[in-house]
Amino acid sequence: MGPVPKDWPFSQVSQFVPTPAHDWHVQRLGQGPKILLIHGTGAATHSWKPLVDFAAGRAEFLMIDLPGHGFSRRPRLGQSSIPAITNGVCDVLDKQAFMPDYVLGHSAGAAIAVALGNRLGIEHIITLNAAFAEFAGIFASLFPMVARTLVVAPFVGRILAHLGRDPNAIKRILQQTGSQVPPQQMAYYQRLFENRDHIEGTLQLMADWSIREFITDLPNLARPIHFITAAHDRTVPPQTSQYWADRLPDARLSEIPSGGHLIQEEAPDLVWNAAFGDLR
Repeated sequence: MGPVPKDWPFSQVSQFVPTPAHDWHVQRLGQGPKILLIHGTGAATHSWKPLVDFAAGRAEFLMIDLPGHGFSRRPRLGQSSIPAITNGVCDVLDKQAFMPDYVLGHSAGAAIAVALGNRLGIEHIITLNAAFAEFAGIFASLFPMVARTLVVAPFVGRILAHLGRDPNAIKRILQQTGSQVPPQQMAYYQRLFENRDHIEGTLQLMADWSIREFITDLPNLARPIHFITAAHDRTVPPQTSQYWADRLPDARLSEIPSGGHLIQEEAPDLVWNAAFGDLR
């Protein structure tokens, strides 16, 4: 996507970290307990701005753009899978000499948070509106195939980027998550979805993503998980986190009684209190 614009959130601390399979855009700021933040599909580090602003002075944050998202370069096909991203984030943490005390993953990023936390023995693994379910029926196999086809079609990113220039289209998409996203956050999404690279990177993650093996292994993971849900999430039903919290050893569930899928952007105080209440 090119250089980080000066008016992008926290651009003053942006860095580019190359690893064997990826070229990551990361942002690191603050002091205190170390918190790694991993966004979901189609977003970027900007999605954590309200939370980081709310928590100013309470922690040190490391935020990453997932492969092909935001300002991280799109890797070759196959390198946006859960194992590949987990390997890449481990390399980033090593290069940054950043061992998280907490890892928080949103939506699809929750799978990376859990896989990474379990591998590294991170004490506090937190998921926010975790996308821990497969597409139903034929879509379980059809959707990744369609996404992969779209990735390799050279005109698709251009067409979708044209649609992304319609502010009403972006507004409708965000409202369908059940969240009331602040106007400034909506403007950041608008800028992302005007960019062909970000769109193609998002499609590639969808094409590479397969959660079946992750779900199969989930009951065997050794680390405790804290699930957080928002009551009005229309993207990932709160029942998904409830299901896993009831079945995993040492898991617990916190339910925020308001907000949608992008709750960290509309009510960062509620997310902070649910996830990091002990850091007040």
